[in-house]
Amino acid sequence: MNHGEIVSFLWGVADLIRDTFKRGKYQDVILPLTVLRRLDCVLARTKEKVLGKQAELRGRKLENLDPQLRKASGFAFYNTSRYDFDKLLGDAPHLAANLRNYIAGFSQNMREVLEKFDFDNTISKLDEAGLLFQVLERFRKVDLHPDRIDNPTMGTIFEELIRKFNEALNENPGEHFTPRDVVHLMADLMLAGDAAQLRRGGAARSVYDPCCGSGGMLMITKEHITLGIRRNGGVTRAPINASADIHLFGQEVNPETWAVSKSDLFMKDPTGRDADHIADDRSIVGIERDGFDSDDRFMLHLAQVVRNGLGDRAGTCIDPNMQIVQGKTVCVVSCQRSPEPVLLKWKELEADTNGDFHVRSGPGSVRLGPESAAEYIRTRFPLQPSPSSPTATASVK
Repeated sequence: MNHGEIVSFLWGVADLIRDTFKRGKYQDVILPLTVLRRLDCVLARTKEKVLGKQAELRGRKLENLDPQLRKASGFAFYNTSRYDFDKLLGDAPHLAANLRNYIAGFSQNMREVLEKFDFDNTISKLDEAGLLFQVLERFRKVDLHPDRIDNPTMGTIFEELIRKFNEALNENPGEHFTPRDVVHLMADLMLAGDAAQLRRGGAARSVYDPCCGSGGMLMITKEHITLGIRRNGGVTRAPINASADIHLFGQEVNPETWAVSKSDLFMKDPTGRDADHIADDRSIVGIERDGFDSDDRFMLHLAQVVRNGLGDRAGTCIDPNMQIVQGKTVCVVSCQRSPEPVLLKWKELEADTNGDFHVRSGPGSVRLGPESAAEYIRTRFPLQPSPSSPTATASVK
């Protein structure tokens, strides 16, 4: 199944729970179980090794088993319960108690993540309604192992589910969800001015997102630098520097999306370093780690990036200001709508060899072909002449 089919399959759980949970509460069931199923698939291959190592170390009467169990699992987290999804369903009469035992078997760092879902109350509600077995069985049928669903695709699945949850609450999805093509565009804009420095040996950078949501923008930026751009399983652009040392930092006020982001980063990085840098305490991290000697140098750099990418006229629509929030320096950027098409000038930005022209469409964006792009400019900006080459990469805000 592709990511769209998986999202539809998981969302189909709503048909089972609609009489027990209000539409706005579907995420209380679907989101934590999606995370649990992903964790279950990720740890499946080393499960027995972890259990064996735990028994061996206990026999030696060692107290701190955490480092060795992490090493056995191959990740910065593990599970020491004897249960997995298959074994849980094999003991239906005690499913609720065994599921709680399974969750309690995760390492402390992952339990802290799962607790953000407040899933214990959901387990009780599903059990009392006689739905727990049916719901868990449905999730067991979908294979979310990384060999089948890679990390970028899994990130898209999480974001699509979050978008559906917000639609179920009659909220504007654009307030909670940034389409992937927009994220790729933003990552390109941010990195373009630093490409030469990033290509140097021993390059190290930190990436910070103060409203990181499920972590997509952080992860895609890191992938652009170290893995390149991947589409449909293939690499469409080589990485800037595969050996660059990229540190991710983020914060997210919503506990459920924070849990999605943190759990996803735990699965992507065996060291758990990036996951440890995702905060949920509503604190401000600031830009102190960016490495500029002063705020003025930061602002000069930002102004140069904007001018190089958008031109002098469009650059006047962007107004950055430094503010001190909770003792940290934060750059607040205000953007106004451009009175004319904004033609981006970054080389190799376009995914298509003929160039891409993107326009905003509701909460998402749409790529127009050359003829459609020219027509869009003629109708939307009637006083502006069409560009001589409508195939240039562009973004209209």
